[in-house]
Amino acid sequence: MNFVFLIIGVVLMATEVMSGDFTLLLFGAGFVLAALAGWIAPMGWAAQTMLAFVLALILLFTLKKPLKRRFGAKGMKDNFLDESGVGEVREGMVFYKGTFWKSDEIVGLKEGDKVEVAGVRDGKIELKNHK
Repeated sequence: MNFVFLIIGVVLMATEVMSGDFTLLLFGAGFVLAALAGWIAPMGWAAQTMLAFVLALILLFTLKKPLKRRFGAKGMKDNFLDESGVGEVREGMVFYKGTFWKSDEIVGLKEGDKVEVAGVRDGKIELKNHK
């Protein structure tokens, strides 16, 4: 039974990577701690389940805010394309961050010319200092 709790805890903690909220991480830690407690002091599955949830809730209420404050995704952008950078004119388009973008703003530029990209908005590339 301890292995089941350990596996549940590890799966929850690994799933946290996708959410970034620390809730699954702390619930996973509660299950891992309950598994460790089950090895130290053998107990029934009902007691171990209750212990896992109690530990998870204690961890959740005591550590979630400090963890979010310390490691929270402040200023993290959902769209990495919406950042400025440098693109290159290739095949009559702008090559930027691994993708080709159509742009009317590159008329008159030659193959291989570098362009300053302001970002990508609404599926279109915006250039800085275009003529």
